[in-house]
Amino acid sequence: MNMNIDEIAETLLWDNVSSYVENIDEFKRMIKKISSVKEEIIQKINCCEILDTEEFCILTVNKTDDGIQIEFEMPFILYCWEDKQHLLRVTAGAKGKCTIPDETKFDYKNVDFSKMNKKELLTYRNIVKIHDVVYQDVEVEECI
Repeated sequence: MNMNIDEIAETLLWDNVSSYVENIDEFKRMIKKISSVKEEIIQKINCCEILDTEEFCILTVNKTDDGIQIEFEMPFILYCWEDKQHLLRVTAGAKGKCTIPDETKFDYKNVDFSKMNKKELLTYRNIVKIHDVVYQDVEVEECI
């Protein structure tokens, strides 16, 4: 593998995994076992945004028939909103796997992810297949 996995992780993967975690369905899945959060608050939330992540850590990289499988870990702070009202703050870690095409299926040399903003990076979400995400050390704080 000649491609720079660290650069891809710090740009393309970090923003795409962050976007995945910000999905309302993922938010509901991550707090499912937290009984202290009131259901009526959960139902009000219509937007989630990661406002802080420490670092996107690559745990393993393996070449498979499907491409390159990367096991990752990403601590984060997720803010949950109803419109403009901040309702919850979630501190947790996401651990999972994603698969990206290898160099025979995607020309990484002709794309400079390091010069792209989040919106541009998310246009490449079709090459990042995220799976097996588990949320760890989930703590929820009400903000209302």
